[in-house]
Amino acid sequence: MKTSPKTPTITKKYPIEVPTQTYDSVASIFRINFGKHYLIWKGKYLLQACQFVAENIERYIRLQKNNPEDHLHHVAAHVKKTRCLSATVKVLENEFTKGDAGTVDAYKLLMAEQKWLDDAIGDPLCLNNNSQAYIPNWMPENDKNKFLAYYESTDEKRQKKINKRIRA
Repeated sequence: MKTSPKTPTITKKYPIEVPTQTYDSVASIFRINFGKHYLIWKGKYLLQACQFVAENIERYIRLQKNNPEDHLHHVAAHVKKTRCLSATVKVLENEFTKGDAGTVDAYKLLMAEQKWLDDAIGDPLCLNNNSQAYIPNWMPENDKNKFLAYYESTDEKRQKKINKRIRA
């Protein structure tokens, strides 16, 4: 997949337009727009994360999966139902490096994703199938534990918001 300094990159399998001409492939929280609907996602590398999503959408649809627990279940259902042929990416945040070495601040990345997920709880256009930020294996254990402690301490408030949406 070639990137250009002047045009966005289009992923293979399922076409997602990634603004690599504006953002280098850095750790980001981003929104993948499928028409008016969207998915909030994060990645250590923007383009690599978008390619992962594109391949999984294509695979989910091709294999005719129908697992409501799958993280892309709502996305695939929306794409099939509306025949959405492509998607675009909007970077929400991308300032997650710490120190001179440019390492990713995993805790800050998780907290930012959680903030965006919490804000989207009542939004019917949000296609996320999870209310907790996903914790990848590459993240340091102390950052994972710190985030999980925060998440558990705020979960009651989050559950009230989710239940309010379900009742409505």
